[in-house]
Amino acid sequence: MIRIETMLSRDNMPVTGESMVNYMLVKLFPIASEAITTLPLNLALVIDNSGSMYDNDQRITHAINAACHVVDTLGSRDFVSVIAFSNNAKTFQQSTPVRDKDAIKAQIRAITSWESGGTQMAVGMKQACEEVRRNHSAERVSRILLLTDGITEAPNQCESIARQETDRGIAFSTFGVGHDWNQPLLSKIADLGRGRWYYIETPEAIPDIFHKELAGLQKVFANNVLLTTTLKGGVTVKQVRLVEPEIADVVIENRTEREVVAKIGAMQQDEPVFLLYTLSLAPRKAGKYRIAEHLATFTAAGQAEPSGRVGPLTVEVVYTTDREQLWQNGEVLKYVDVERVDAMVRKGTILIERGEKDKGTQLLTAAAKVSGKIGDKTKTKLIQAALEELGVSGQINRKTQLSMSNQARKTQLMPEDDIED
Repeated sequence: MIRIETMLSRDNMPVTGESMVNYMLVKLFPIASEAITTLPLNLALVIDNSGSMYDNDQRITHAINAACHVVDTLGSRDFVSVIAFSNNAKTFQQSTPVRDKDAIKAQIRAITSWESGGTQMAVGMKQACEEVRRNHSAERVSRILLLTDGITEAPNQCESIARQETDRGIAFSTFGVGHDWNQPLLSKIADLGRGRWYYIETPEAIPDIFHKELAGLQKVFANNVLLTTTLKGGVTVKQVRLVEPEIADVVIENRTEREVVAKIGAMQQDEPVFLLYTLSLAPRKAGKYRIAEHLATFTAAGQAEPSGRVGPLTVEVVYTTDREQLWQNGEVLKYVDVERVDAMVRKGTILIERGEKDKGTQLLTAAAKVSGKIGDKTKTKLIQAALEELGVSGQINRKTQLSMSNQARKTQLMPEDDIED
């Protein structure tokens, strides 16, 4: 059900007597030609009920409509619960099979009758986790859909909850509405469990974004996907990041000094997953060497335990004194560049928010240069707009910053023929 491919930025390394960096792109493809059964869903819908959700643009109305649409789209195999939060949290619908849809939607609409207040996201997350755990199993995709429009109190507590639940196999997808929410926090919560984070610029877009997330979840055919990489002597991993379907951090577990496990989570039947490894290779004499082995495991539909296994796949590199053999793989280097742009935008934005304008400006300038080199006009334009605002006012408009960060994580590099037929 899954096929693995690997490629290196350099298949041939120079004999130099010094350690060198090599980039390894690992591709996991769903094999769609097989009869694939998707997994049922176990969802919690968590909706911000703070006062700002009731402003003139009526964000709460669009959020309620989106949540009702989710219920309409779910099937009888699925479970759903509904939680709202403001100063505290309230469970409007305990986790239940999606059978009486009208009754569930009535509970969603009842959120507007509850008193609104501040933004205590952590308490809503806790109650959602309790509900999802009621019906959590490896045979279902457990996901918490969290929508907010504000800056929450106790952000460290929110991240801690997400980390704990990720270890249990429960992931979060987060939805930030408008411009006044904590983008680094919501992206971190999502990345911890290989969920998604969404920037929703206008409330009218909430239903469409919810529909996009749900459509993806309904295509999940493998759960608890793990990629175990066994390193050979003289090889160390400096970094691992997801680069398809978008740039994101990935949870890594170092089981031993030589065994690195990437926790990929759920995998959709129409969406390959690419990981970019930054490797440090020790100096060697001329010859061919094994540097790593990859083994993928996953839980397929209808199975309670890990039931799929692909590999091991061996990765080799040649050390040579022939300079004419030292070509580099352009595809891998493009992913290196788009990952660098995202990393520079993230770090540059943080530095500017801390008041380190000069350092932040240097990083964003470098990001624009790399983005322009790879021909991403949209990304380059947004970064340049942020730099122009910095030059005029000394800061970046919140809308510009969110648009830039949202675009920076997009790759748009994978050719259509990389998707299995």
